[in-house]
Amino acid sequence: MSNFLAKAVKKVNILSMFVAAILVIGIAVGALCGLKGWGVFHQDVLLEDSKTLTVSVEQYVFETSLDKVEETCENALKDVNISYELKSQMSGSTCELVYLFNSDVDLTNAKAALETALTDLEQTEEFKGFTFLVGANSEVAVGTLAEGYVLRGVIAGVVLAVLVFAYASIRLGLYKGISAGVSTLLGMLLTTALIIATRVPVTASVIYVLAVSGLLSAVLSMVALNKVQETEKTAGMEAEEVIVSSLATKEILTFSALAGVALVVFGAVATAGVRWFAVLALIALVVATFMGLLYAPAFYLPFKEKVDAKPVEGAYVGAEKTSTKVKKVYVKKEATKAVQPAPVEEVAEESAEEVVEEAEEETVEEVAEEATEETPVEEVAEEATEETEEKQD
Repeated sequence: MSNFLAKAVKKVNILSMFVAAILVIGIAVGALCGLKGWGVFHQDVLLEDSKTLTVSVEQYVFETSLDKVEETCENALKDVNISYELKSQMSGSTCELVYLFNSDVDLTNAKAALETALTDLEQTEEFKGFTFLVGANSEVAVGTLAEGYVLRGVIAGVVLAVLVFAYASIRLGLYKGISAGVSTLLGMLLTTALIIATRVPVTASVIYVLAVSGLLSAVLSMVALNKVQETEKTAGMEAEEVIVSSLATKEILTFSALAGVALVVFGAVATAGVRWFAVLALIALVVATFMGLLYAPAFYLPFKEKVDAKPVEGAYVGAEKTSTKVKKVYVKKEATKAVQPAPVEEVAEESAEEVVEEAEEETVEEVAEEATEETPVEEVAEEATEETEEKQD
């Protein structure tokens, strides 16, 4: 998993495209559902137009034999094949079992079936002397969230992102502040898009889920960027190496795991309305984990590379190169003559003359030696005497 995170954190463009795709899907689904009258959010059945069947009974029966009453009612409704959601409510000395149905359901047969089953139950020894009353009602929901409530929520989200940006900029620097602010804002937007796209039933508490998403995204992003700040103090590390080695994997995943378990347990023991809140909070937790673990450090990486590419203020960067031509070096004429080697042609001619002279000397010496060896001294003397006499005559 660490290798996957190390590769993913370097791909800020791909991560941004992924976030943008989810936002576009959320906008498209919300617009389509809004045009069809289903609402941008998928409202919980408690917030939709509905019909109810209410079974009233005395408190004593409610406390001692509620399971038996519920079983009888469920079997009666199962026979007429109508789906419902059960909600129990206690009020004074009289208790009620409320069965909730969609607004387009005809409850005539369901009411008759409940009355028949409960009348038979009254004849048993256990419930003898008690009376069950069945009532049918219609409820109209005005809306999931008031318009002013939504507007104030949007303003609060923007203000939160600005405050996170300001705080992170002062503490960690401008670029880290930008990363933290963007991650906070995108955390809330991404959570909203996922809730709309997945059509998870929502109640009025969805506004609190979005607030939790922004806070968690801000906290986890600050954890990640603070670790990057510590790693940057190590000299000789490139930008990608700093980001990869600074992933707060252990810290963020540990927190997310503990928070996720808490939400699951909380939703398991809660009522239906609170259970949907826990599901929405899990979506917010997943988004915040993504923002802190991957997106915030990945978004900061281009800024880090930009900073590293700038020369350090006051550091020597070398003379500026003005030309690509090789400059000639001029020295004094006398020094040049002293060290200038002879041309190759002159050296070759001198070498050839030396070879010829040596060859001629060797030839002369050989001829002289041959002459000395072949002509005796006496013959040379006689020939010289004869030549002298001939000249005198």
